[in-house]
Amino acid sequence: MKLLALSLSDPNINPTARISSINKIFSVLLNLALGIGAVIFLFYAIYGGYLWITSGGDAEKIKKAWNNFTFSVLGLILIFASLLITKLIGYIFKLEFPF
Repeated sequence: MKLLALSLSDPNINPTARISSINKIFSVLLNLALGIGAVIFLFYAIYGGYLWITSGGDAEKIKKAWNNFTFSVLGLILIFASLLITKLIGYIFKLEFPF
């Protein structure tokens, strides 16, 4: 007799089977947020550079470009600070995040 059932605990068949605890869910979401944040930082840093290059010496446009670049760097610092805080909370409560 042939058995035609699938094992949902097999990660090759069911990708959600890899997520077995809240730590892994949190890790997946944090890595996704870090990746999206890095792409947004890159976009705004390049956009700030573009605004600076095309400003033509206009002080108002240079200020706008500088603010854009500054806020993108502050956003990147905030992203890394959140990662550090997450690791600190994991250390305090003895949670192991696989990242």
